[in-house]
Amino acid sequence: MDLLCAVHLSCKQTDHRAEAEEAQRRFPPNLVLKRIANIPPEALYYLKLLRDNRLSLKGNIYAFLSGSLLIECRSREDACGALSSLARAELAEVEGGLIYLPNTVLNDKLLEHLPLDIDEEGLEIKKAYVASVSGINNGEGIAEALADYLRDTGRFMGENIDKVLSNVSFIPHLINKYINKIDILIKLKNNDVIGVNYTDIRKSIHLGFSTIENYLMYGLDYVLLLHPYINHNIHKSISNKIKDRYISDTGYIVIDLINELIYIYKMPHYNKILSKYISIHSIAKAIRSYIESL
Repeated sequence: MDLLCAVHLSCKQTDHRAEAEEAQRRFPPNLVLKRIANIPPEALYYLKLLRDNRLSLKGNIYAFLSGSLLIECRSREDACGALSSLARAELAEVEGGLIYLPNTVLNDKLLEHLPLDIDEEGLEIKKAYVASVSGINNGEGIAEALADYLRDTGRFMGENIDKVLSNVSFIPHLINKYINKIDILIKLKNNDVIGVNYTDIRKSIHLGFSTIENYLMYGLDYVLLLHPYINHNIHKSISNKIKDRYISDTGYIVIDLINELIYIYKMPHYNKILSKYISIHSIAKAIRSYIESL
């Protein structure tokens, strides 16, 4: 497992796959659940801020497609000291000023239920996490390139990928309810379904928020908004708008196809609408059945 490919911005599909598999092997969810109960509250606090892109650090933060992070911590920041303590609890690795946090420790369903007293009022998204996706620029458009890259990688958000569909314009049994097509539809082996909407904000005044709202109402487990890279100030502003709206569970990623980089401005959270409206479960079931029929 070559973690330094993240720092060198040279990670290929095989690197992302190897990292995801190794994270599951060395930091399995059942052991993480036992170990995390024994770490200091301060470390949990910073871990939660990190999961929500709200931790301000001087160093860069690199990401893998699994959701694992590699953090530059070469200064004496309080957060770095607290996060380093996770290694002593066998929940992270520290080496040469870098802290590796596996996706199993950053799982949103796990952190959501920990007793953390965090006042999120006024907390802004601080910076993007940088994921190297060497080889993604295959001559296709951004959405198609990402879909192909995920198929080749075979893992996403810490899980094995079952199927990746592109440009899903029609789903049987949902003729009147399927308002917006899903640009990338991903089914994971654990049965979670992820929808990705691509909106080219270079050519439109729309950001894709209304489409994303419909994705959430489809009952998808996770939803991602995808934009082409313009500049960090614009994307940071958009990510904070998402955070403060009804679509706050949505993840926000940006692709720089020329430099073969993905900027993760906001990690997705499990779609809480699923626990609020029983009616959307029938829509989710129809979408899942459609994927399985192909």
